[in-house]
Amino acid sequence: MLSRSFPTIRVFSRSFSSTPAPCAKHSKERLNDMLADLPPYPFPIKHTFKQHWFGLYGGKHKQFGNNVPESRYKTRRTWLPNVKQRKLYSECLGRWVDLKLAACVLRTVDKSGGLDNYLTGGKAARIKELGPFGWKLRWDIMSSKKYLQKRAAELEAMGLLEFDFEHQLKQQILAEKAVNGAAVAAAEKEQAVEEQVVEQKQPEVDAVGNAKL
Repeated sequence: MLSRSFPTIRVFSRSFSSTPAPCAKHSKERLNDMLADLPPYPFPIKHTFKQHWFGLYGGKHKQFGNNVPESRYKTRRTWLPNVKQRKLYSECLGRWVDLKLAACVLRTVDKSGGLDNYLTGGKAARIKELGPFGWKLRWDIMSSKKYLQKRAAELEAMGLLEFDFEHQLKQQILAEKAVNGAAVAAAEKEQAVEEQVVEQKQPEVDAVGNAKL
């Protein structure tokens, strides 16, 4: 009877571990760290549905609405974007990129011819739908050596290779200095030859001052 009136008390405790609990960063801290060494993002960053900061969502957000059945009794509901976890290969970076992206973005990547072509698109609408994570990937790709070589080859093929005025000015100054230095050296050499000829033409004079014939 006593055991029935006082059931056994169970005490749950965490097992001993020397490993500290993981400290997760706040999403805003992660965003600031991600954009720290990049040019400023040219569009305002939305602070709703913050998971789109760290993926390619194509501007998709969480939507709110109502279920309206035949009985007309509305109930609130939400719609989330169709997000996929995929690994896409980047030729410029030379590695697979693990990312979250919406299904519509995955279709656009296929139509663009790959991840690099999608991220390096120059239209304002494309840059706006990239978001912070896409902006970081775009900067990594456009600053890679392979992309710069590809871009230089395209400009050279079109005859639009960018002209480096500063480098050309330095080369021009060095060339002018070399020409001026050569001219000065030639003038000094010519003057030395003339002085030597004049000295040879002058008659020798003895101790008394009479010229020797």
